[in-house]
Amino acid sequence: MSYSLNININEAVKDFAPDLTDEEANSIAESIFKEYDYSKIYDTIESYVIQFAEDNDLTYEVEELEELNEIDAPEYKWAWSKLPSLNHNF
Repeated sequence: MSYSLNININEAVKDFAPDLTDEEANSIAESIFKEYDYSKIYDTIESYVIQFAEDNDLTYEVEELEELNEIDAPEYKWAWSKLPSLNHNF
């Protein structure tokens, strides 16, 4: 089984600020899409993996992404912004 998370940024903006016009919400959503640091999501997932493993006495190997600076590398930030197949969803 595979799990994924999709967020419609426009809808999220309207959820938080329903009085915005569609144009205003779209401008904010576009800014979030272009500027958001997606590596934070991986940091959070890593924390959960570590905690789950500790809570369940699991042994595992984790590639040190931070040490390799892979997530913060410019090509990753560029890649996130070039995923039209996701329709601006993450």
